[in-house]
Amino acid sequence: MASKGARLTAQIALPGRALVHLPFIDRVFVSRRIEDLAERDRLLGLVERERAGQGDGSCGRPPDGAGDATLARDAAYLRGLWASIKEREHEGGAPVRSTAI
Repeated sequence: MASKGARLTAQIALPGRALVHLPFIDRVFVSRRIEDLAERDRLLGLVERERAGQGDGSCGRPPDGAGDATLARDAAYLRGLWASIKEREHEGGAPVRSTAI
């Protein structure tokens, strides 16, 4: 797509500051906006290390100079958010009224 616009998808993505958590995709990506190959490789390694054995996916799109601590904090927050969403899914019976997270 030449321009980003509203799209409908069945894929769930939870955006954070440095990562986008993709709970149903078992792959790691780096944002296309990061053009420097060395930086892409560095970020790919960091994101891959953060996901280590989790079975979920992530897209790295950190702000300039983001390091291990930023990615680790974002990954922990997004995994916790996803866990709370899954917990609420199992707690409610049908129909469930949606509330803010």
